[in-house]
Amino acid sequence: MKPKEIRERAEERASFGYSRQHIFDELVMELPEEKPEKIAKVVRYVPSLAAREHFKSYHQALLACIIAFALLQLLRPFVAGEVKMESSWRMLRVLPFATIFLGIAVYRYRGEGLQWLAFINGLTLFAVLNDLSELAKGSVDPWEFGRHLLSISIAGLAWFLSARMYPDYTKEKDPLGMQPRIVFPPEPGMYRM
Repeated sequence: MKPKEIRERAEERASFGYSRQHIFDELVMELPEEKPEKIAKVVRYVPSLAAREHFKSYHQALLACIIAFALLQLLRPFVAGEVKMESSWRMLRVLPFATIFLGIAVYRYRGEGLQWLAFINGLTLFAVLNDLSELAKGSVDPWEFGRHLLSISIAGLAWFLSARMYPDYTKEKDPLGMQPRIVFPPEPGMYRM
């Protein structure tokens, strides 16, 4: 079975209010031909309703930062007068496609890309340090400084959500000597069943 099909089944159960552990246990029983590890990798990135509610403000803040970053990228050439409306191909060059696609993935609660989003935007930390030294001299570009600060904010929120909203599972040794049992951490705001 493809991961997409497993994800659809997991999302259906998450919409009922199930925890990740409950979703995982049901899917392992329903799909005995699939490896538990494969199911766990998919279920990890399907947040429960309790997790969505608990991390709602952080999730919305990340979306707001991504939208602001995209708008800043889009508006700067217009304000600076660098774009002439002669060709629509030039307009396509200005659009931040990666930011838009990652924003759509974040909006749809696709946590798979959050670690990469955090890493790529985290590299901007060096540019912020350079901007701070330029700020002390009084010659910082406000557009670039704002873009770098938004990028750092995106990295911090993406890292936080990838670690807290989409935590990794652990393998616990089975006391009967069978294969290890996969255990997801407790969902925030939800008691274990």
